[in-house]
Amino acid sequence: MDGSFIEAYTNKWKVVVENADGSSQDALIWTDYAQLMNIDGKKYLHRVQDLYSPSYNLVDSWINMVEHKTLKPWQFQAVNPAGSVSFLEFLEKSIVSNSNRNQNSDMKMDTVDISNSLFDWNLYGMLLVGLPFEIGSTYELPIWLPGANQEGTVKATMEEKETITTLSHKTFDTYKISTDKGLTFWLTKKAPYVIQLQLDQPNGARRMWYMF
Repeated sequence: MDGSFIEAYTNKWKVVVENADGSSQDALIWTDYAQLMNIDGKKYLHRVQDLYSPSYNLVDSWINMVEHKTLKPWQFQAVNPAGSVSFLEFLEKSIVSNSNRNQNSDMKMDTVDISNSLFDWNLYGMLLVGLPFEIGSTYELPIWLPGANQEGTVKATMEEKETITTLSHKTFDTYKISTDKGLTFWLTKKAPYVIQLQLDQPNGARRMWYMF
């Protein structure tokens, strides 16, 4: 795993639900930006994702802080306008969480012991960018599973090279990477890194992230 080449970037996708019957609906506008920060002599990648409704009402914000070179997580935070907050701190042998349900509920602290050093799956495609892009290779990473609040793994397979055209008619030569989590990514080793995503749904629909 190597994140040392990652630079500051900005990105933006339209998220569209494409149904099995051929119909579709706009679901979200999803923005993504990152900067590099030095804290106590260590370099971190600070990533912020903001999720908006199609009419640009803020829905959620996700904030990752990971070591720049290794992409090992330090902190993750999710907040939304309703007042719910979830904060994770990744320690050597445990993960400490503080969260509430809404602005009227108290914060609850929890500590979960972990057996391995984990990556944070909340980083999604920007985690997989750090893998070697070798067609046909499959990698298995130990991760913290968001939502499930437990250790797990993700398997990522480098499928093929594919040229992607964005909504603004830019073209990118990408690597198509599938996972055992139902997510497929089209990635590059240059900013803005995550060009397109696909999430398969159990009902035959799929959720697509199309870059503007």
